[in-house]
Amino acid sequence: MDKQIKGFFDIAGNTIKESSEKTFLKAVGSEATDIDAFKEDLNRTFNDKIKKIDKYGSIFEVCKFHKYPLEKLVYETKDGYYNTVFHINGPRGSDARTNS
Repeated sequence: MDKQIKGFFDIAGNTIKESSEKTFLKAVGSEATDIDAFKEDLNRTFNDKIKKIDKYGSIFEVCKFHKYPLEKLVYETKDGYYNTVFHINGPRGSDARTNS
């Protein structure tokens, strides 16, 4: 008798889990058929976005692409180290040399 009851609850639990997954996937507008496929889609989308963000490579390239003026400042600390700071010194489309 106990095995039959446990089996019933296992089946009921799986049904609830599948129903919850389908409800979740529908709510987030996913075309995935199950949670594992959704996770794969999510990872793929995330990785694609990271690649797009990373395509510029450096702060200079990002600012150049978006037309922001950028100046590079280097200073020496009290203990002899050199730090480099980048400063967007004006509105988009302006020239860093004339903004200084």
